[in-house]
Amino acid sequence: MISKVWAQVGSSFQQIGGECPGSDWVQMLTQRPLTHPTWVATSNGTWVEPRIIPSVVSRFQGREAMRQWVLPSGQSLFEAVESLMASDQVSETYKNAWLELQEFQRHSPMLIQMSQLFGLTSEDLDQLFINADSIVV
Repeated sequence: MISKVWAQVGSSFQQIGGECPGSDWVQMLTQRPLTHPTWVATSNGTWVEPRIIPSVVSRFQGREAMRQWVLPSGQSLFEAVESLMASDQVSETYKNAWLELQEFQRHSPMLIQMSQLFGLTSEDLDQLFINADSIVV
């Protein structure tokens, strides 16, 4: 008899056999592969390699990723931020930070506020950092 495999979504924790241990656990299609102990459970019952979200990217990487990110308006995220920074809607501190920053930090209050202003979700911001981190020159 094959035992049910339960796993906590978003983690590598698994339970083999027994009842579902909690509401954030799902029945998995298979046990986590022994060769991939860091893989995490998804809500559809499969195991995947965890996404690594960089917490910091360089000024160039961040700006280039923003140039490549197209908003629904057709404008790049970089162009939209540049326009915002040229307006009176932004504090002098944020304007100076935009001009002077040497790196983008994923959890920067300024970055989070700007991303929300342009309709980006937390997942979008994660993807923007993944994209930025992949830019190597």
